[in-house]
Amino acid sequence: MAYVRKKGHQVALVHGERDPETGKVVQRTLFTFFSKAEAYRAIGKGKKDESFYFQNLLQEEYPDIRFNWKNINEGISLHLDSLPDLAEYKEKRLSANFVESLQSFTREIVQADPQMNLPAARLLLEYREKLEFLMDVIEMKMELTNTAGNAFNTENEFYWRQTLRGSGINGDVEELASQYYKAGEYDSAIEAFELLVNSFPNYAEGHNYLGLIYSDIGDLEKSIEHFKKAIELGRKMIPKTLKKEHYWLDLKTRPYIRGLRNLALMLNRAGEYEEALSYCSILDRECGDHLTASSYRASAYLNLGEWNLAEKNALKVSKDSPIEAAIAAFAQFEQGRLHEARSNFLFCSFNKPLSIQILIKNEARKPEDFMEARDYNEGIEIHSAISLYLSTRGTEFKKFFSSILADPAVSSLIKEVLKCSANHSKLQGEAHTANFKRWHEIRGFGFAKHLSRSLERQGHI
Repeated sequence: MAYVRKKGHQVALVHGERDPETGKVVQRTLFTFFSKAEAYRAIGKGKKDESFYFQNLLQEEYPDIRFNWKNINEGISLHLDSLPDLAEYKEKRLSANFVESLQSFTREIVQADPQMNLPAARLLLEYREKLEFLMDVIEMKMELTNTAGNAFNTENEFYWRQTLRGSGINGDVEELASQYYKAGEYDSAIEAFELLVNSFPNYAEGHNYLGLIYSDIGDLEKSIEHFKKAIELGRKMIPKTLKKEHYWLDLKTRPYIRGLRNLALMLNRAGEYEEALSYCSILDRECGDHLTASSYRASAYLNLGEWNLAEKNALKVSKDSPIEAAIAAFAQFEQGRLHEARSNFLFCSFNKPLSIQILIKNEARKPEDFMEARDYNEGIEIHSAISLYLSTRGTEFKKFFSSILADPAVSSLIKEVLKCSANHSKLQGEAHTANFKRWHEIRGFGFAKHLSRSLERQGHI
């Protein structure tokens, strides 16, 4: 709980925290008032009531701390006489840290003379990509300095927004760093995000990005390490009073939930199935993310040979995420329920035709549009998630599912659904409506179930 303390000619809002090493409770200063004018404004008694604005900034900055504003305002009022009437805020809050840091950085860069000092040259080379990223950030910031003032970017004379600015990571800076990742420039992306997470220790989303990058380059150990750090930091960002049904709707929960999702997926890929299931339980129980939890559980249980649990979890989400119908089909096959396995396999095949090729043949043609690219990527992801299961299947498994794909009727329908998908954004009017109806019909579960019965009557295994 936050409370008020007098500190000389200043009044501070503080919070008691226990030092993990010594076990002693130490005071952490959350905010300092430098003048009566500022204090009056914060408690709503000045020339302008900005108490709600001030309270929101504090709660955004410290979501893990409870604020009893009635008691806090009373404490501030009690110590008003110890404050001077006015103070110089530009120097205290806007420019002081910036100028000091700029001068310190300037000294280091100027003195790192590569011509006269070989170790300095090596140092500059070591940090080259981080410096280049920083140069891009500076260039971007300077281009934005002519931005016009509006209700969202103006500041009061006390510079509260400058003082209480959360992790300090602007969306535009994160986007700049993420462009390296999206372009596949992994070394530059790692350097950029490592600079950011080291400069801003509470930047949880930076660790999510680093986890994804290391996953893409095949370093699962580092990937898992960063996702765990994202969870640790992201959990602290979530207000204690936030209800479970509001998770994900509140932006502050996103790094935490993303971290949990990414970690569960990565642990599954790493073969740590039991640990992956434990994080699925947190996603389900604490965050209300039932769909993702069931999806990742299905893969983990399939790898563990828990056929009934794999089927149960896959079926929970297969109508919303048809790729999961393949997991259900594989689990049903293992239990000898071939009609159900065939039905779910066909349903997945007509909804995710490239994914199913990857799962059964370990290959698929290159995607030709956005929808096919998403289908292809899902196939790669689910193949990685159930790689242990797929690598241990025998000839009966391959014969059963390969023969379904090889059936002329099934092959023809898969080609038709791909054609419908390609025409969806090209056709207009009645042709578009007819194309969509046929596309929707083939992708329905009832269609797959009916075709399964037909194939069974024809003697299909």
